[in-house]
Amino acid sequence: AAIQSLSLDGLDPVYGARPLKRLIQRQVVDNVASLIIAGKLHEGDTARIDVGADDQLFAEPVPAGENSDQPSDDTPVEPDTVE
Repeated sequence: AAIQSLSLDGLDPVYGARPLKRLIQRQVVDNVASLIIAGKLHEGDTARIDVGADDQLFAEPVPAGENSDQPSDDTPVEPDTVE
């Protein structure tokens, strides 16, 4: 859901990847940085990025032992099909 949200919100055929880069910095990096500052995420830990009920991205620490490497049933977004 997070990948699809970022793909749709960051898509701009005129400016290329720049808006997507800024969106990732604002949404993903800032959320992960907040976890680090709050002491909830440490070096070597893994964070999961997801979309909440309010359609906003959020980051949460992945509990130790939980497999975070396998994506869920995310379907790739094809830019040509987005209107």
